Amino acid sequence: MKKICFLIGNYNNGGGTERVTSQIANGLTEKGYEISIISIETGLNPFFETNEKIKLYELQQDETFPYNSRNKIKFRLWSLKKIRGIKKSFEYVIKNILPDLVIAVDIQCYRIIDPFRKKYNYKTIGWEHFALLVRSGWGVNYSRCLAIKHASKLLVLSDGDLHDYQKRYPNAKNLMRLHNPLAFKPTKNSNMNNKVVIAAGRYAPQKNFDALLEAWHKMGDENQEWELRIYGDGADKDKLKSLIEGYHLTNVKLMPYAEHLDEEMDKASIYALSSSYEGWGLVLIEAQAKALPCVSFNCKHGPSEIISDGVNGFLVTPNDTNEFADKLLKLMKNYKLREFFSGNSQKDLYKFDIDYIISQWVIMLESI
Repeated sequence: MKKICFLIGNYNNGGGTERVTSQIANGLTEKGYEISIISIETGLNPFFETNEKIKLYELQQDETFPYNSRNKIKFRLWSLKKIRGIKKSFEYVIKNILPDLVIAVDIQCYRIIDPFRKKYNYKTIGWEHFALLVRSGWGVNYSRCLAIKHASKLLVLSDGDLHDYQKRYPNAKNLMRLHNPLAFKPTKNSNMNNKVVIAAGRYAPQKNFDALLEAWHKMGDENQEWELRIYGDGADKDKLKSLIEGYHLTNVKLMPYAEHLDEEMDKASIYALSSSYEGWGLVLIEAQAKALPCVSFNCKHGPSEIISDGVNGFLVTPNDTNEFADKLLKLMKNYKLREFFSGNSQKDLYKFDIDYIISQWVIMLESI
């Protein structure tokens, strides 16, 4: 099985899904696989480094629909028409590639690749990037059912999500947990003296940065020597700016996407994750690789499999901003505690090394 194609929403994006896709695609290319990446939207100018041997494609797109909540029926009809157009464009590309295997990056893409399995004689994998219990909708659920029925593998990122899948789909035989890799090798660069708390992600509801800002505000004057830096971009940027101004937070900065987030982590002493849900929470692993103590909402899924509460970080009741503020302050005020958490942060990180993860991918691919 040498020719592998990934279908992704927008490979030009700078998010975690795109970064992991580039890592896996690059790693498999180095192992001798012939890799193509098809983007439903843009994808010819990727944010993350991509091996020059990898072939990149964009699907033809129709004009976007000006969504209006008062016109939901027309929007739904337009959406169905758009899916048909995407499938047509996908078939045009795939018949020229003729891959042995097509991987749907993000499970909702699976309904695009499934109809052409038999016609072009390729096998399929559905690659889940969000937790089952926090993401639903007709299209997503339909894609999951198709993948469970037809895919060679349905990959999930955490043990918790694997358990949820097994509970909801007890007859599924193709489920497999496969972690995402670290983007860099573990180091211990932060000295725990830098009075900086760091967070990162899309400025979107999932990342729940408004809760982080609320917690920061609740600390009052007790955090004035510290600075909060939130790296990212997205639709909620103006909303977050308004909250910062409304709370009069002079020690909070919205920072652009960091191509090398690990270098920014070197300048911090605490990592904060305020997400409402995660597919896995890889950024927590990356923070631990930089020996940073972490404070995270105990959301589904990932944080409780990464953070040992009171050992290398704190797990906080979801959306409890009072508790989040309290845990952050405990770390900010106690250098010895930061140092203790830092010393316990890297004991299990070998499981997320890129070389180890690629070896797991190769074993999985050769078993199909």
